[in-house]
Amino acid sequence: MYPIEQILNEQDQKTKVTWALDCAEHILSYYESSFPDDKRLRDSIETGRAWVRDEVTVTDARKAAVAAHNAARDAVDTEFARTGFTPLTEGEGAEAAACAAARSVGQAVAAAHAAGHAPHAATYALKAVSFTATPDEYDQIISKEREWQYQRLLELSQKK
Repeated sequence: MYPIEQILNEQDQKTKVTWALDCAEHILSYYESSFPDDKRLRDSIETGRAWVRDEVTVTDARKAAVAAHNAARDAVDTEFARTGFTPLTEGEGAEAAACAAARSVGQAVAAAHAAGHAPHAATYALKAVSFTATPDEYDQIISKEREWQYQRLLELSQKK
């Protein structure tokens, strides 16, 4: 088991959701650079944070997660997406990065319903950064993002 998994397993659900939201928000620019006028992901993150503060219900969070996943589907312009299926990540380059960033937000907010979604938000965040990395920088950019995720989780776990 990786240290992130060990630390995450020891956290309460609100800490897991907060960390997942932080991971998603950290890479949100991959979506917003392609879709600057689309506020669904920012709104979804705010709903997730409102859930952590006990200001909205799990039902509200689930609706926000669906909105984020719809944004992911809308981010890719492929035949598969146009047939009504929801690709996990599709396309390439900036398109795939935007899709993965939206998936990260969807998973983060869904962690309010089921905490097991939290690590998936981090994984999709890694995918988002990887889709625009050149082969020469791929390992470094992934390691840098994972280290950020790890350090953020350590910070949150020490605040408890």
